[in-house]
Amino acid sequence: MYRVVMNFTLKALTLSLVILSLVCCTGRSDNPPPAYDYEDLYGDAGTFVPAPPDVTPPVITLVSPTTSCISGMVDFEFTAVDAERSVGYISTRFAGVLREVTELGNGTYRFSVDVSPLFEGAHQLVIKAIDLSNNEAIYDSYFGVSNGGGVLHEDVMLCDGPIDEPQPPLPIPLADAGPDTTPPDLAIVQPAADALIGNTPYIQVRVLDQSVPVQITLTIGGRVFEEQANSAFQVFEPDLTGLAEGPTAMSVSATDSANNSASVSQDVRLDLTPPQVRIIEPTAGQDRLALTDVKVCASDSNGISMIILYEEGVNDAIATSSSPLIRNDGTTGPCTADEEEFGLIHELEDTSPLPRNTTFRVVAVDTAGNQGDSEVNIRLLPID
Repeated sequence: MYRVVMNFTLKALTLSLVILSLVCCTGRSDNPPPAYDYEDLYGDAGTFVPAPPDVTPPVITLVSPTTSCISGMVDFEFTAVDAERSVGYISTRFAGVLREVTELGNGTYRFSVDVSPLFEGAHQLVIKAIDLSNNEAIYDSYFGVSNGGGVLHEDVMLCDGPIDEPQPPLPIPLADAGPDTTPPDLAIVQPAADALIGNTPYIQVRVLDQSVPVQITLTIGGRVFEEQANSAFQVFEPDLTGLAEGPTAMSVSATDSANNSASVSQDVRLDLTPPQVRIIEPTAGQDRLALTDVKVCASDSNGISMIILYEEGVNDAIATSSSPLIRNDGTTGPCTADEEEFGLIHELEDTSPLPRNTTFRVVAVDTAGNQGDSEVNIRLLPID
């Protein structure tokens, strides 16, 4: 009925439940089936010997990229396998952003990222895999994004090339170098021209100059923000609440300590309206299994980029989805014509005893980065 890419491996969960049903519902026999070894199951004296608990986490192996220096569109491919139980949950985060993963089969996963808009420097990749016994494995690595310059991270050269950071001018012995009359080398790294930005956009500016510090002034829609920079890159996350939506001018000016100045400008589009989101399953007060699905309806005039599920008391997201459900049977489902339906499979992060009451919070992020949320209180029950 649905066609959707999810982080949770449904086949693994289905297989696990079938095995559980066989174990709980098959009584002991004096003539066990050939698929089982009698001595392994019951011991020499015919006494049942339970299998030891699975405490081994999955194994995560990065397949590509094979180099620490990346640029352009990059395919990240990795394997996550577990010798004891199936892997039940995969999450990936690159450059601080949760990424939607596609399962390729045989424990192989892939996601792609265009790193061109990212600043030149080191960016972290974090992969988390959890098996059905709740053993967790984490892969953590850094990659350099380079446009020709060198990238150094913790004494490791990720990208070869010159380290492009502004440094104070060196004194010239027995000579007068004269005053600095060169304006700063100034550029807007992100957002791109005519890009859609939200209430608190991530704006990155590159300024190269020998006479530091450099005073940087950002102006959007007539609102002014100022920062002082001592390094090549400066980030602004301005509050644009109250400005008029639609096309607007964004300008950046920089003045170094020798009073040389430069400026750049571009147009952007302001979208300051958060998306609308509502949880349709589960309903308030409902009993749900610890591993189950959550369905939401969300809408935004400029489109939804991601749906994120949180549980109270857990800092990290427990599920994400950027692919709306598509109904192949011609039905409209519970959402209205201007809404999209999303499904999320969540994992049990909190180790508190079950059953227990908890709160699910769903956050919808639109293409401008604005967020809207919805909450529901439910009771979680153990799977068995």
